Amino acid sequence: MISKSLFAILLLSISFLPQTSGEEIRWGLKGGLNFGYFNSEIGPWQDEKALSLTGNLEPFNISPRVGISGGLVMNYATDDLFGFFTELLYSPKGSTYQRQSMDVMQVSQSGGTTPVKEIIKYALDYIELPMGVFIQPHKRFNFKIGIAPALNVSSRIKSNYWEVDLDNDLMNQYPFNNIPGTPVKEEFDKVKFDFARSIIFSTSLEINYNTRKGYFFLNFNRMIGNVYNMEKMNGYNMETQNNVISLGFTYLLPR
Repeated sequence: MISKSLFAILLLSISFLPQTSGEEIRWGLKGGLNFGYFNSEIGPWQDEKALSLTGNLEPFNISPRVGISGGLVMNYATDDLFGFFTELLYSPKGSTYQRQSMDVMQVSQSGGTTPVKEIIKYALDYIELPMGVFIQPHKRFNFKIGIAPALNVSSRIKSNYWEVDLDNDLMNQYPFNNIPGTPVKEEFDKVKFDFARSIIFSTSLEINYNTRKGYFFLNFNRMIGNVYNMEKMNGYNMETQNNVISLGFTYLLPR
């Protein structure tokens, strides 16, 4: 409750930025892609003993969770070189774990087989409030440096699995009718993830290329602290940070 109240206070702080000159304040709409990943090997996904219980000793590899981010931007320029900014964004974070399956193969028309991928995706969604300073050393470029508190609004784990598919007509056709095995179909399971912190803080560094309508951005967001609200679970280390690389465009509204 305290952490959510703190986030509400930070959100309201937008109203207290100076607004003495309409020429100095620019509002904008920001949108882009987020590539989020955990920066450490957490939980049982790399542990041989835990993997042996699945019948597959192949460790999971970490890959990004890709999502669409967007929201509102306010830039307050004190002069041609320096200013302040604040943003209110929907920001998907998380990470994806994947490995090759030992039991399920994808069969091509030529009869060749390829292992399918087992996927475990941590989908953590936040309302984020980046704020800080920007420096514009050149009319085409500026840099934003700040901190980004974020409120967790959704946490879930999505994974895939396979069920027997006896209605698959391909098994009666060549070359599939000559291949031993049981036809299966891919299904997905979603469960709520109850162990994500409700409030997180991240450092934010952004590089912008200015145009007449706005600017293209490349943002690096690194979490401070732990994604999880505990350090260990079932004896496994659960300490990890969520790093996000974002790129996209901010459209500045006319003055």
